[in-house]
Amino acid sequence: MLLIGYPTGIETGTRLCLMMYLLLMISSLVSNEVLAIFALKTVVSHFNKMGSSVFLASLDITKAFDSLHHDKLFKCLYKIGLPEPLVEVLCNWYGKLFVSVCWANSFSYIFTVTSGVRRGGVLSPSLFNVFINVFIVLLRMFNVCCHIHSVFRGCLLYADDMILICPSVQGLPAMLNECVQISSEFALEFNARKSYCML
Repeated sequence: MLLIGYPTGIETGTRLCLMMYLLLMISSLVSNEVLAIFALKTVVSHFNKMGSSVFLASLDITKAFDSLHHDKLFKCLYKIGLPEPLVEVLCNWYGKLFVSVCWANSFSYIFTVTSGVRRGGVLSPSLFNVFINVFIVLLRMFNVCCHIHSVFRGCLLYADDMILICPSVQGLPAMLNECVQISSEFALEFNARKSYCML
């Protein structure tokens, strides 16, 4: 068990920063699902203590790992400043993905795979995170999103699941519209059956 005591006189914002720092320190000991839930509870609790309601939208990206277009991924890698030779190596690797489908002892023609990250690949989670980070980058520009001490807390991502957090009921549809625009630009789709709004 870990007990945390705060010296008297520390303001709420500093406590929140200390909690987030502690969260980073223990992240190797706790599952990522627990960390995501803790982050969500912390943000909601902060806004509730300030007297504000919080409105949430939970979105699920349909087959996100399989839908990631390689060309768009490589553009994202260049954009974040990854060294060009490294991006070229990844382009080379992903450019040599060919498959043939076996069905009832018959094989299809060989075709090129132009989307998706390799399942079980060591780099795959990191590549997916770079690609999906575009949602956070673009949503950060909205003034209606949740910010705590000028730090954007309006979007939590865990794999292909996304939670939008907004302190105003009018702001949440604007965030959802932005997500729809981003997803159409990157050829991603949201699964309506697994997506919800919580008001």
